[in-house]
Amino acid sequence: MLEKMLEKAPPMSIESTNASKISFLIKIVFVNICVYFLVKFFRHPEHWINNEVSLLFTLEMLAISFPLSIIGWMAVWVLGMVLPDFSYWPVIEVFVFFFLTMLIGYWQWFFLLPSVWKRFRGKANSKK
Repeated sequence: MLEKMLEKAPPMSIESTNASKISFLIKIVFVNICVYFLVKFFRHPEHWINNEVSLLFTLEMLAISFPLSIIGWMAVWVLGMVLPDFSYWPVIEVFVFFFLTMLIGYWQWFFLLPSVWKRFRGKANSKK
């Protein structure tokens, strides 16, 4: 039965398997960098100044997910304005900001950008 399934499967080139492995490794590196920033932030008490979120952590997360991470920063800011207790607990604010910027960055770099790139390449190839 396995042989029949393998016969029906489309042939995969070595380049496509290598590209998928590289893509997977890049995704793992992205998530690990984000988690590293979060762990680094919580391991050093000097990052907490007067119950404020560290500017360095914010800039690191904004940089790794730029330019769409600004949307996550604005969402956290709006939540802080709308919900008065939200900014009172900076740990919650940090986690919400972290997950928003990580998800936005992941979506931006691994879903949006490749689809735009494929669409752009498809239009460039159709003009030839």
